[in-house]
Amino acid sequence: MRLRKTKNFVDLEIDYVIKLGGSLISDIDLAKNLAQSLSEVAKEFRLVIFPGGGPIDNYIESVDKQFLLNEMTHHQACARAQDQTGLLFANFNLDVFETTDNFAGIKEILDRGKIPVLLPSTLIFLLDPFEKSWSISSDSMGAYFSSLLEANKFIILTDVDGIYDSDPKKSPTAKLIPKVSVNSLSSETSVDETLSEFLYNAQMNCWVLNGYKNQNLIDFLRGKESIHSEINYK
Repeated sequence: MRLRKTKNFVDLEIDYVIKLGGSLISDIDLAKNLAQSLSEVAKEFRLVIFPGGGPIDNYIESVDKQFLLNEMTHHQACARAQDQTGLLFANFNLDVFETTDNFAGIKEILDRGKIPVLLPSTLIFLLDPFEKSWSISSDSMGAYFSSLLEANKFIILTDVDGIYDSDPKKSPTAKLIPKVSVNSLSSETSVDETLSEFLYNAQMNCWVLNGYKNQNLIDFLRGKESIHSEINYK
C-alpha cells in the first residue's frame, strides 16, 4: 500500500526501516562500528531505526521464568526495553542519531538529514496492536511500524548473515538461503514466528542481514551485491 502518496497526505519518503536486533548492542565496539557505518550514509538515504529489546529484554524473560510476570507487566517492561536499546544505540553518535517517540518527530529528524531512532513503547501502548505474548517479538513489531510508515524496504539486522536451513550457531553445515517464501520459513530461523503471517497479510517483503558486517550492509543499502536473505511474502 502507498496510502501516503494520496493528495494532502504526508509522505515521509523513507527508504529503509532498519530493525536493530537487540543482540547487536551486546558487543559495544561492534555496535559502535555499526552506528558509524550508518552515520556515513545518513545523507544518502532516509533511514529509521527500530530497536529490539536486547539484553534488557533477555533479563525480563529470565525473571519471568523464575517468577511468572503479570502479562501487562511483561508487555510494558519489554516495550520499554526496546526504548532503552534505542537510547543506548543513539548515544553512539548523537550528531547523527536522534530519538523520538512519534511519527512527527521522525519526519522532522529526517528532514534535517539525520537518522531517527524510534522509541516505540508510547506508540505500542497507544495503538495497542499486539497481543501480550512471548510469541511476538520486535521483528513483527518493526514490520508493523514499517508498514505504517510505508518505507520502501524493511530490514532486520541480526548477528547472523540471514536465514539458514538450520541454526548456524548449532550446525556448522547450515546453509544460507538467499531468498525464501514466508510459507517456507522454519521455526529455527533468526526471526520470530509471527513475522511470516504478518508479511503475507501486509504483502510486504523483508531482508535479513548481519549487522556486524558493516560494508556488506552499506553495499546492500546502495543496491550493490551483498550477502543477505530476502523473505518474500508470495
